Amino acid sequence: MNRSTDCRRAAARASKRTGTAVSTHVPGGQNLGTPAQNLPGRQHLEVLLEEEGMDPARVVIGRCDATDLPEWHLEVARTGAYVAFDHCTDEAGAPCSAPDEARVQFVLALLSTDRISHSLSRAETRQAFTYASLLTKILPMLLEAGVSDETLHNVMVENPRRLLAMPD
Repeated sequence: MNRSTDCRRAAARASKRTGTAVSTHVPGGQNLGTPAQNLPGRQHLEVLLEEEGMDPARVVIGRCDATDLPEWHLEVARTGAYVAFDHCTDEAGAPCSAPDEARVQFVLALLSTDRISHSLSRAETRQAFTYASLLTKILPMLLEAGVSDETLHNVMVENPRRLLAMPD
């Protein structure tokens, strides 16, 4: 067992006791072009859902946009976990820097499956991303691609509300 696995186990156990959600963050800069069976997020799902028995509705698999495999995004969504794309509007050359146009296509592929269990999020880092750019660049791109206001409301408001809600 390695330290990362130990941390995921501890997070899962704390989540099950407290009801809080767990958000993972797969390593960056190495996943684009990685075969789906070798993706680090797969180990996150295995530990959190299968081994520790977490409710998938309390799990976010972060940095899914580090891979250009829409089938991986769908695999995560089908488990019931949230798919997080957290490098939107990164500058060229940044780790996991798929073009935003590709991210929009990833989101459209997820939405076309009648599953809307994903989020677009990202913690502040050294990259050029700001939360404002999500609102001023990515969301307009999704609207232009035909995503409805209702769907964007679900993604931007209802999904986080469900994920972050604490049990009664």
